[in-house]
Amino acid sequence: MTEGIIARFRTMRISRASVLTGHVVGSVIQQLLGMAVLIGIALAVGFSPDATAAEWLAATGLLTLFAVAVTWLAVALGLKSPTPRPPATPRCP
Repeated sequence: MTEGIIARFRTMRISRASVLTGHVVGSVIQQLLGMAVLIGIALAVGFSPDATAAEWLAATGLLTLFAVAVTWLAVALGLKSPTPRPPATPRCP
């Protein structure tokens, strides 16, 4: 996080939160694609859902909100880290 594109972003006039928001949006898009692949494979092997379209939409919305919450939690934990490198061994308080 100190070289490459991040170093370039520091010289530009962009919001500091935009890089983090971009990572979150990208992660949520990956989660949605993963859910679509999983549902497609389930339907291909013979899963027959009893839910209505509204119920499927509600379930997808809940899973998307969960993905957003977990991703922002990971961002918050990353911001608390003193260095960009992950720790070699986790510390217990």
